[in-house]
Amino acid sequence: MNVTNLELSKQLYELSGWYTDRRWYQVPEDNGTTSHEVVKTGEIVYRNGVSVGGVISPAYDCGYLLRKLPTHTQVRTYYGYHHEPEFSQDECGSYAYYDYAQGRYNLYGATPEDALCLLAIKLFEQGVLTKEK
Repeated sequence: MNVTNLELSKQLYELSGWYTDRRWYQVPEDNGTTSHEVVKTGEIVYRNGVSVGGVISPAYDCGYLLRKLPTHTQVRTYYGYHHEPEFSQDECGSYAYYDYAQGRYNLYGATPEDALCLLAIKLFEQGVLTKEK
C-alpha cells in the first residue's frame, strides 16, 4: 500500500492527531544504520528472531486522507507536460486542491499521498481543519 513519506507523516500527525492502521516503524540494522518500514498496527518487526525497533508515526494512505479532508477535495496525477512552474515539463507528480469561499489551495507532491498530506497540513495551518480531541 502506498503511504505518505515519513517526514510529512510526522508533521501531519503533530497537527492532526490522526491515527491509521499503518505505522512508520524505525528498525536498527546490524551495520549500525537505521531503516524505516511501514507495518500494520500490531505487527512486530523481527531481525534474527528478535523484535526490534519502534513506532515513529502513523502512515497515511489516499483513502484515509480523502475521508478526513473536506468535501470537494480533489487529487490529480500528471505525467509529462503541464503548466505548473514548480515542475519541469517532463516530470511526473500529483497535486491536491480544495476550493472554498475564502480561496483555493493547490499543493504539489511527488505522489498523490504526499500531495494530499501537504494539503491537509496547509488546511490545519490555515485553521480550516482543527486537531481532533
